Amino acid sequence: MTKRKKHEDIGFVLKTIPFSESDLIVHLLLKNHGKQAFFAPSARHSKRRFRGGFLFFSRIQVSFSHKNSDNLMYLHETKVVESKHSISQDLRRMAIGFYALELLQLILEKGQGSDLFEQVSRFLSWLNTENRSVTFLISGHLRFQLLLLYEIGFLFDLQKSTRGETSLRSIKKLAFVFNEGFFSLENRRPGERVIRIEQSTLKALQTIADGHFIQEEETALKAQSFFHTIWTEMINYELKSWKFLRETFHINP
Repeated sequence: MTKRKKHEDIGFVLKTIPFSESDLIVHLLLKNHGKQAFFAPSARHSKRRFRGGFLFFSRIQVSFSHKNSDNLMYLHETKVVESKHSISQDLRRMAIGFYALELLQLILEKGQGSDLFEQVSRFLSWLNTENRSVTFLISGHLRFQLLLLYEIGFLFDLQKSTRGETSLRSIKKLAFVFNEGFFSLENRRPGERVIRIEQSTLKALQTIADGHFIQEEETALKAQSFFHTIWTEMINYELKSWKFLRETFHINP
């Protein structure tokens, strides 16, 4: 019997699914292997092999192997090497963290995401230490989402209209179409489904793109609501973590 070759990597937990009374299916974002799903036998009971468990937001070291006969990845051992306890101890940071992890889980295909690993690591480290106002937290979260859109090839122009006008600043009634961008609502095509957006929300996104923080809390929350609409359109799915985020920050639907 051929012994399976073990691999070592480091990563973050995206999702865990109970498989039986003792086993788990664990989805991880790994530095060198991207997003992968693993079968973790006896993971719900074995503290020796899975030291520290599968803590969300924490950086963990993993040992795994691949079984060719059934195309399964087997998780043998894990160890928490850098915990992010402050995120889990604060509802606001936890709501943002779970939303970000669910986004990664949904938009990345198997094997994708290794090029995003360092950005995700920096974002979670920032979130673990950030304890200022709502505007700082949401601004950082929006910046991370802009980065994700850019990395998957869906970054839209925040300055110019896609339908005739040269500048978005002069347009009073703005509309947005996924996979195209912003334009005047007056140029909406018959029967076209659009997302309406206020100038203040567009300016907030421009502020984030320029590397600054949004100053007004209401504007920051409207920008997050707009982003959620974009993600919903993209993946055709309502993120389960949205309710937690919305209720925690009192975001109007």
